[in-house]
Amino acid sequence: MWASRPWVDETAVEPCIQEIIAITRRMRALADDGAWDSLTGLERERRSLIHSCFGPSFTFDDPASVADAIRRILEEDEAIVQRVAKARDKLSGTLDKVRQGRVAARAYHACERQQG
Repeated sequence: MWASRPWVDETAVEPCIQEIIAITRRMRALADDGAWDSLTGLERERRSLIHSCFGPSFTFDDPASVADAIRRILEEDEAIVQRVAKARDKLSGTLDKVRQGRVAARAYHACERQQG
């Protein structure tokens, strides 16, 4: 999705949406790099900007460009969510192995005490 479609013409949308697009791009790059702490900080910043940008009194000069920008942002969000889910699953597998190792170590030490 990301590489196959160019971003919208950023000059065709309002500055607040341009900033949302820029933050979304940075979030995608951070997700690609696995920089989860930085990603969550940017998400908070972006969420605040979204609330101020799409407030009840805000009007758009070019609703079609805004709609296209929103679709692209949502596509990027989906890609970010997929990367987060993949990393979560990988971490879950690693944690399971650590737990198994601890259980095995306890069992070994318990047997050692019984024999010793």
